[in-house]
Amino acid sequence: MAKQRNIQDLEGQCSSNMGNAAIKEMMLDMCKSLVPSKSGCYQSENTVETVISLVDTAYSISGTYIVEAIRRFSVSTSGVFTYTGVANCRLHIVGNISMVAASNNKVFSFQWYKNGSPVGAKTIRKLAAGTDIGALTINCDIEAVENDYFELKVTNETDSTNCTIKEIYLSMMGFLD
Repeated sequence: MAKQRNIQDLEGQCSSNMGNAAIKEMMLDMCKSLVPSKSGCYQSENTVETVISLVDTAYSISGTYIVEAIRRFSVSTSGVFTYTGVANCRLHIVGNISMVAASNNKVFSFQWYKNGSPVGAKTIRKLAAGTDIGALTINCDIEAVENDYFELKVTNETDSTNCTIKEIYLSMMGFLD
C-alpha cells in the first residue's frame, strides 16, 4: 500500500535515489506542484470603520490585515490576494466576518472580486440594531491564473451608513486544474 509522504520526504527520496539529474528535477517539480496553494489573513478587534459614501456601491474593507500561511500568493495588508503560481489552479476562497453598523436596520452584502469584477454569489446580512454583532461566512470557487487578484468587498444596500468589520478571516486554497 502506498504511503502518504510530505514534500521533505519526497525531496530526500529524489535526491538520494535518482541518478539522472533531469528526471530528478522533473520529479521534484511535480511533487512541489501537487502541494496545494494556500494563504490567509485576518483582522482582530478592528475598530476602523469602513466608510460607505453611496448606497449599493462596493467598498474595500477598512483596517490592517495580519498575513499568514502564504504559498503561491502575495497578500497585502489591505487584504488583496494575488495568485503568484505559474500553473492555472482552482481556488476555494472563504471569508468569516463579524461586524457592527453605525445605526439600526441596515442590510449589508459581501462579495468576492476577481481582478476588480464581482464573482460568485453575494452573502447578505441584516443588522436590526447598530449594537448587534452580525456574523456571516462567504465562500466562492473560481479559476485562477498567474497575477489574478482577489478581494472581499462590502456594500450597504440600505443607505450610506458605515460599518465596522470587527473580526475577519480570509482564506484561499488552490489546487491544480
